[in-house]
Amino acid sequence: MSLWLLHLAACTPVAELRIQDTALTDSATGTADSDSGTAGLDSAADTATWTDSATDTATVDPDDRDGDGHEANVDCDDEDPEIHPLAYDDCDGVDDDCNGVLDDATDCPCPINWHEDHAYLFCEDRRSWTDAREVCAGVGYHLLTVDSEPENEWVHELSDVLSTSPWWTGLNDRDSEGDFVWEDGTALDYTNWHDGEPNDWFDEDCMVLKTFHPARDWNDDACESSHRFICEVGP
Repeated sequence: MSLWLLHLAACTPVAELRIQDTALTDSATGTADSDSGTAGLDSAADTATWTDSATDTATVDPDDRDGDGHEANVDCDDEDPEIHPLAYDDCDGVDDDCNGVLDDATDCPCPINWHEDHAYLFCEDRRSWTDAREVCAGVGYHLLTVDSEPENEWVHELSDVLSTSPWWTGLNDRDSEGDFVWEDGTALDYTNWHDGEPNDWFDEDCMVLKTFHPARDWNDDACESSHRFICEVGP
């Protein structure tokens, strides 16, 4: 070693020598990494990551048939662009926002309640049977169908709170006397007629809930009468 280098080493602080040594070591390591093909291994790792990503993508349905920006695996109706998560849930008998609850909005024409997976509108505006049916149909509903004892108890309990006067349902024999059918086409498997009813007194072809009666039973009435009414919708 020349005298000049010895003099430089003698004048250089120990800490600075260590830093220089480290820099030299890192530089050498970097050269070795480059020579050993580390870049190639990184590329392979990236490829492996891409493969995993591709596998994950394969489990997601990318289809969006209605073009509303929501894929079919989260869109409950991928044929209608107005129905998707975060949509406004209009009062139309449809689960517009895909949250599993029908018409959980505030724009229904009558107070709304839910029983199991059905929605019910309790309308206190008194109308004839046919006018009431039109109101229900206007928001995608039909007049009430009661197809079980638990449902009968439930609708009576809620309607009693609002009024003990009769409430229209969808049951009627307008097309064929004595042949009662539900407006929505449901089979007539359950009935709860009051004793002696239906009796077709003065041409009574439409059914009402006798909410004022402890038995919570049914009565036929003239379809032209004005009563409160209950609309219903469900899958």
